[in-house]
Amino acid sequence: MIIIFRNMSLPIKSTRGSGSVKPFIRTQSSALEKGSPAPNFPQRTPREPLKHPIACLSGSLGVLCGKLGAGEPFSKALDCVRMNGFTEPDPRVDLIGKDMLRKMIIITRFAGHDGGCKKIVHSPMLPKDMSEHTVDEFMKRINCFDDYFKRMYDEARMEGKTIKFVVQFDNGVFRVGIKSVAFDSHIGCLQEAQKLIILTTENGEEIIVEGRGSGAISAAANVLEDVLALSV
Repeated sequence: MIIIFRNMSLPIKSTRGSGSVKPFIRTQSSALEKGSPAPNFPQRTPREPLKHPIACLSGSLGVLCGKLGAGEPFSKALDCVRMNGFTEPDPRVDLIGKDMLRKMIIITRFAGHDGGCKKIVHSPMLPKDMSEHTVDEFMKRINCFDDYFKRMYDEARMEGKTIKFVVQFDNGVFRVGIKSVAFDSHIGCLQEAQKLIILTTENGEEIIVEGRGSGAISAAANVLEDVLALSV
């Protein structure tokens, strides 16, 4: 992908998050290139970093949270998501949010926050460390979390909220994990594998980029497009 950053074209190669990050990169690149704003994109100076990015960037966790919000037991929901190929072979990789964190790091660096990461605050999806088990053992034990997630979603629902897996960045600190959000908020309204990035400009205007999860075919198409762009 070609990134326009501080008046320079920087070709970069990323094997992570091509489908999730690319819509944001295209929008901001159009806004920064030669100082001309993209449609519906607030005018800003090239050196003005976008503030407080918050996002849902995992299609697999989006589908999982959607099923939990619909009342499915955690064990049934995770097994269904895994069997349909939404997760990694070991679903614990998705549940810790490492892939989502990588995507947010790409976004924050491009948005002008190049001072590095000062701290990562992690709110794990699972209340108990299950890393000592094999994948098969883990999948056999996940029903022990059914009551935990039912209570969590029931309590959120009583407050007019739902639970999503979110990553955000503020003042050098990344926060990744489960978060209670209002049903009628941008994040609360997300369905299944939809992904969303919300950024705020210096003057308080929000930039929202939303789309469906990329999937294998879309991700492959994005990689091919990047290769062709770099070869021009």
